[in-house]
Amino acid sequence: MKFAQDNEASLWLRDFVPDPDNFDWDAGNRTKNAKHGVQSEEIESIFCQGKFVFVGRIFEPAHDEWRGLILGQSEAGAPAGLDHDAQG
Repeated sequence: MKFAQDNEASLWLRDFVPDPDNFDWDAGNRTKNAKHGVQSEEIESIFCQGKFVFVGRIFEPAHDEWRGLILGQSEAGAPAGLDHDAQG
């Protein structure tokens, strides 16, 4: 995986409010979370802890949409990663 700096996304994350309404877990994503043995709430908790870092925009492998990677620590203390796309 290769990353590029994305200052706009970094600024957006700095001001991100970890409200459940700010997460959109469709059926496919909930299935992927379960496949990795984590609940959506556990991933969301990395934002509540404030222990996360935005690695950057993923440019390789290539995607049709913008994608980024966030690494953090869950409320339970487990390492967590979130490969996400930008909505709205």
